[in-house]
Amino acid sequence: MTNRDNSFAGSDTTANLMTFTLFYLLTSPTAYRQLQSEIDVTNAKGLLSTPMQDSEVRQLSFLQTCILETLRMHPPLTSMQFYKAPPPQGDTLCGYRVPGHARVATNTAVYAICRDKSFWGANVKEFRPDRWFGVDAERREAMKMRVDLAFGHGQFACLGKAIALMEASKAIAEVCRVFPPSLSSGLWSMLTVE
Repeated sequence: MTNRDNSFAGSDTTANLMTFTLFYLLTSPTAYRQLQSEIDVTNAKGLLSTPMQDSEVRQLSFLQTCILETLRMHPPLTSMQFYKAPPPQGDTLCGYRVPGHARVATNTAVYAICRDKSFWGANVKEFRPDRWFGVDAERREAMKMRVDLAFGHGQFACLGKAIALMEASKAIAEVCRVFPPSLSSGLWSMLTVE
């Protein structure tokens, strides 16, 4: 892989994360209003600057939950496959024998893990940021670990994860600070077919 091959990674996937988070928020008026309320209340306390700082948006718990839920619903995978190779003697993955000469595509697994009904529940296809609240710390960490797989793991982890989350958090918070909840309600009514 050349440097040229890596040049798209941060921009495409971060743009996908922002786009899909805004899509899910704009098609979920309740979530949009809840996020805007969180921003308004925090702003009224004088805790948000213009433009917002990374340290400030990290304190917006509903915003961070919306981003995690978007990563769960729609991991910003790239169009190319990322392959891992087992050791020459082969390996066993999830109870399946993988021969040593195999190449295992990993990015489609993230989608399946984040849509597993046995872990996420029957409403796995719904954008529900509230699923992240009211759970104990151990359960939340297990949820976060699954979603974090969208950024890879170990030596293959995305080096730009912190930057991507910072950019997405700040951009989404600024959009929601400026545009009224009626924008979300109007889009929702246009997208809903009765």
